[in-house]
Amino acid sequence: MPLDLITTEFPSAGIFTGLPKFTALSFLGAVPSHFLKYRIVAGGVEQELLTASVIRRSEAMVWEGAKDLLGRAVATAAGRVRGIYAFELLAFNVQQELASFNFNELSQVLVNSALLLHPGGEMLIRYCSVFGVLRKLVDEAWGKMHFTAVAGILPDEPGSIAALLGRGLKTTASAAGPVIILVNDLSAVPLYDSNCCQQQAALAKLEKKLTKSVVPFPRECWVEGVRIIPGQ
Repeated sequence: MPLDLITTEFPSAGIFTGLPKFTALSFLGAVPSHFLKYRIVAGGVEQELLTASVIRRSEAMVWEGAKDLLGRAVATAAGRVRGIYAFELLAFNVQQELASFNFNELSQVLVNSALLLHPGGEMLIRYCSVFGVLRKLVDEAWGKMHFTAVAGILPDEPGSIAALLGRGLKTTASAAGPVIILVNDLSAVPLYDSNCCQQQAALAKLEKKLTKSVVPFPRECWVEGVRIIPGQ
């Protein structure tokens, strides 16, 4: 059963800036090409939401450092609990918090939360800008936590955003309702540049292709609070 997040702090996470207010938000899981899938209701309409956290290739070491810190916190927590768990990262503002991040504090949050879960149970975890889903898989006399953190490493090229969105649109081609594709850019130097003629041309080409396609429901594409392709 999808994890209901609407009554948690997650709807106020910065990644949703600019989007319509949700009245329902459920996490469905990961899908190919670096996307996480949600079901939302906004304006009385049920929609499919895909989010992708990305960072430009020249800054990939920042993401790798953040993932290592998070993994260290998860590994430390695993040694202090009993049972097998899975922790799936939903969002983390690496530029804002990497310098001050305290992996021991996140580890304690994970331990405290793990103690509340029974096999099959799951809950949202929040520590500063870290949001993730912790699941207890089975009881064991020892502890283990599987850690998943997905981010796309995009080339420092004007067409990279359009290519990512194109993959997202292909993934949702058979969706049974409206779709929003949201890119969460973790880069210090944003990938999206409204003044880059080559990038805007690539996005215009993608929008034209979407307009010509036969889809029964609208698809919108957003990057960091900016709707760059309106629903078609």
